Amino acid sequence: YSDDIKNRVKNFDNEVIKKVTSNWDKLRKVILNSFEMFYRLGFNNRTFPAKNAAIPIIAWVYNNNREDEISKKNFFETTDISSNKMLIKKWLILAFLKRIFGGQADTVLLDIRRSINENGNKDFPLYLIVERAKGNPVKNYSFDDEIIDGIFESHCGSEDATFVLSLFYPNLDYYNQNFHIDHTHPKAEFLNKAKLEATFTEEQIENIGDKWNKVANLQLLNSELNTSKLDRALEDWVKEKNISKSFLFINDEISLELKDFEKYYENRLNNMKKKLKELMA
Repeated sequence: YSDDIKNRVKNFDNEVIKKVTSNWDKLRKVILNSFEMFYRLGFNNRTFPAKNAAIPIIAWVYNNNREDEISKKNFFETTDISSNKMLIKKWLILAFLKRIFGGQADTVLLDIRRSINENGNKDFPLYLIVERAKGNPVKNYSFDDEIIDGIFESHCGSEDATFVLSLFYPNLDYYNQNFHIDHTHPKAEFLNKAKLEATFTEEQIENIGDKWNKVANLQLLNSELNTSKLDRALEDWVKEKNISKSFLFINDEISLELKDFEKYYENRLNNMKKKLKELMA
């Protein structure tokens, strides 16, 4: 309600307070429905690290009277990449990966508000927001090779690993938070010293290091598939469930045997980096 978005007492004058009070029922509904939407998109308190990121979405929902739309079942069930569900989630992930709201966020919020206002009563303006940010040398959404390399160094359990994996698996049941991060080649294989030494040379073990715990050996699975896999060998699980190699982001000629982990890892890493660049475009 104020041109100045800084959170300070003088911005809450009588006029602003009056507007908030008279529109409180709608404002409350928008805020509650928006945070319910974030949860249903797969975010929780840990994976929604910058609460300021909620502000532009709440503003877009409020300005465009979308508070009912974002609570409907079909909003979450769509897999259309141009849907508001997908646009909002993609923007949040990009913003979190690039730490857009780290430090002073006032300028970022002002630029996003301009994009929302210019866009009018249309779908969430992801691409307008990204385009406007190109002029900002720090708070932008560009992903060069160095940044992408860094993302793929993320370990299982980290926020960045969760964010980037959710881009690769957009159609999981995030609605019910029904998804799990899984090691494609099981973690247990690499924590079994005897098996590791029997499968790889000392040089290979050193080269593998902790790659088994990084993004290129991780996937998101729904609970049913994850329960069926657990610590089973990748090759056995793929055969039983008739999983395609394209689902794993690897080429057809790549072996799934543990002894060929190094080739598997490098192929999957390169393919996933290529895919991520496409998703960021």
